[in-house]
Amino acid sequence: MTTLTRRSALALPAALGGLALPRISAAEPRVGAAFPSFSAHDLNGGAHSHRELTGRRRFVAAITGMDASEPMRAWLDQAESRLGRSRGNVHALVALELSFIAFDGIVRSQARSHTPSHRWPFVWMERDGSLTRQLGLPNGHAQPWAYILEPNGTVSRWIHGPVSHPDAPAFWTALMAP
Repeated sequence: MTTLTRRSALALPAALGGLALPRISAAEPRVGAAFPSFSAHDLNGGAHSHRELTGRRRFVAAITGMDASEPMRAWLDQAESRLGRSRGNVHALVALELSFIAFDGIVRSQARSHTPSHRWPFVWMERDGSLTRQLGLPNGHAQPWAYILEPNGTVSRWIHGPVSHPDAPAFWTALMAP
């Protein structure tokens, strides 16, 4: 029996002369789609789920690689400057796939040492790759994903890249729209 992996699936279109195949990661958040179901823990260890991102417009930044923490911080700073930091409208998802040796407590402690304490309840992370899979994002990227989620939990805009991305002005305008 042949197993179809992500790598072999990505090579198939070229081998088949460009025939389009369905996306491997159906959960990857896209405009108009519901943000994927997930669960994660904040930097204090509290449990959270995607359901908490409904009810009002939210900004969510997600990273899947350690190198993306500084670019994500820039997104979070910009979002907080627009939305304020006390209302819980700005969230960070840290979706890493670290070695089994990296214990949760150690990873959370390191993250807390590099994160302002007012963000701890809104930085949700998993270090075992589960959040990466639940979101349908590729592992290990050096740039974050930034999302605007509508009150019903659907994605209205997203950018994968730095806060200086050419589409960022329109993104911020949409985030601040009534």
